[in-house]
Amino acid sequence: MDWDERQATCPRGNTSTWWSPASQRGTKAIVVKSDKETCRPCPVRDQCTRSKTGGRSLSLQA
Repeated sequence: MDWDERQATCPRGNTSTWWSPASQRGTKAIVVKSDKETCRPCPVRDQCTRSKTGGRSLSLQA
């Protein structure tokens, strides 16, 4: 997790493409997403996401 660059790096070394502040159930959070075109063909995809079609998505408490 690189807070200064606002990016997360996956186990394969790919960086996230989206970072946004959010509110989840009244708690401040950061939502980080990776591009589905990067995640979909990844051989270790099941280690990062349960989504069958989308990219990795993380919700971090801010």
